[in-house]
Amino acid sequence: MRQYPSFIFALLIALVVLAVVSVIDNQEMRALETADHDLVRKELNVVENELEAALNARLFHARGLAAFVVARPNFSMADFERFANAIQGRQKGVRSLQLSPNAYVTYITDHRRNRISLGENLLTDGPQLPLIRKAIDERRLIVAGPMELSQGGNAIIARQPIFLPAPGSGAEEFWGFATILIDVPPMLEEAGVLTPPPGIEFAIRGKDGLGAEGEVFHGLAATFSDNPNIAEVALPTGTWQIAAKRIGAVPGVARWRVWLWTGGGALAFVVGLLLYFMLREPAQLRAAVDDATAALRESQEALQRSEELYTRATLAGKVGVWDWNLDTDELYFSRDLEEMLGCGEGEYIRTF
Repeated sequence: MRQYPSFIFALLIALVVLAVVSVIDNQEMRALETADHDLVRKELNVVENELEAALNARLFHARGLAAFVVARPNFSMADFERFANAIQGRQKGVRSLQLSPNAYVTYITDHRRNRISLGENLLTDGPQLPLIRKAIDERRLIVAGPMELSQGGNAIIARQPIFLPAPGSGAEEFWGFATILIDVPPMLEEAGVLTPPPGIEFAIRGKDGLGAEGEVFHGLAATFSDNPNIAEVALPTGTWQIAAKRIGAVPGVARWRVWLWTGGGALAFVVGLLLYFMLREPAQLRAAVDDATAALRESQEALQRSEELYTRATLAGKVGVWDWNLDTDELYFSRDLEEMLGCGEGEYIRTF
């Protein structure tokens, strides 16, 4: 039972060591998560810049096509095809370049995939009409989608309104649209969105340039939850948002925590064990002293009781007592024996 206080104290010290290990673990985890958050942010910034560059490189074709019309308003189909094929070159992800005089799709590239859209009136009622009207009203490039196409598939549609001087008045009047249809996967692949670093996932939202209010058109909507890194991709009008988040545990954390808790647990065990043995020895010594002291006290009490009984027995029996000191060879007599032998008080008999 006496060992329990030593054991409890050693156990408390071991628990204190484990508590310190827990505090270190929490602090290091926060530091590692912060560092990893910054690392993911750097990866996101790279992808954001690449995505803006890939998008702008394709949007430039719509502006170039509009400049072509302004420079040569009386162009032929051959002129259009030659110029469109020249500016498109070998760039991936351009589904079609189109010119739409008076908002009717008239000139297109890649007839095989897009001929169904020939003759389409862009100003008829439809989901794209508000953005088309906005492009005319604001006289600037509008990016819509990604959206389903009448010819199948889906694409980002960028339309540049074209205005030409009206004959005789000098005022500008609406001519039509220069349009580019952009396939999304090749552009995302070029930007690195489809091949993220290990353990990182990307998602993009902002259909029709609506930013945080727009639909997610790449990745999972859940990527935008739980405090992800988010960057804005600027469009000619509006924005997209691209989010990046770590999937699973931060690299290296599991191994580091195993070493921390293994070492901390071993340290707590060793410290607790050493303290237990260090505290147990003095406790055992104190217990032995207490036991010896109690035994001595009991012995003295027993001797005192024996002496009292002996004295009472002597007095009751009128028996004399003598004592022979072997060291001095002297005899001593009790008062009763002196009276019985007739010796004076304090006298003694020396033996020979």
